[in-house]
Amino acid sequence: MLPLYGLAVVAAKQGDPAAFVAATIVVAQATMALASLIAVRMSERRGLWWLMLVSFAALPVRAAIAASAIKAWSEASGHR
Repeated sequence: MLPLYGLAVVAAKQGDPAAFVAATIVVAQATMALASLIAVRMSERRGLWWLMLVSFAALPVRAAIAASAIKAWSEASGHR
């Protein structure tokens, strides 16, 4: 999903493409490091079933947030 997000921002001509993609990769890696720590605790307390359920539910939520962010940036800059 991250490469598609980067392509959408580049297509909308929003900022420096290289810096944007680099920043999103760093943020994604930092988020995954934190999520892995939370996942260990969650699996110990509630089991792997709940961890898998949260994992699968998070993907459409992330996609919706990314899509709305692209749309908001495009509308703010006058691109459609």
